[in-house]
Amino acid sequence: MSGILETSQIKSGVIGDTPDTAKAWVQFNASKAIQAAYNVSSVADIGVGNADVNFQSAMANDDYSVNVTYGGSEDAYVAISGIGSVLNGTKFTVWSRYHVDASTLGARNPAKVSCTVFGGSGLGS
Repeated sequence: MSGILETSQIKSGVIGDTPDTAKAWVQFNASKAIQAAYNVSSVADIGVGNADVNFQSAMANDDYSVNVTYGGSEDAYVAISGIGSVLNGTKFTVWSRYHVDASTLGARNPAKVSCTVFGGSGLGS
C-alpha cells in the first residue's frame, strides 16, 4: 500500500500547464463579489451588466477562450466581448444582457456568473 502512495502524483502540481486544464475560473454574484476562484484576483464592476475579470497571474498571450454561464433571471444571457470590451493577457470583460424585445437589449447583473478560461499558451511570468 505504501508503494502506491509513494509513486502517485499530485494533480494540483500541473494545473495551468497543459492545454486541457483551466488557466483560470471564477464565480461571482450580482455585486461582483467573488464566491470562488482560481487565478482571478478581482472582478471590477464597470457598470450594470458589465464586469472586468482580472487575472492573478497574467496569461502568456491573448489567445485564450472564455466560457461564461449565468444563473438568476430567466431571460438573462451572458456574452463575452463586444464593442469596447477587453480580452487580453491581464483581464477580460463580461457583458450580461437580456432581450427587452426583438431589437432591444437591456443590461442586468445576474445573480451568479461563472467563467472558465482555457488556452493562452500557459501563464505568463
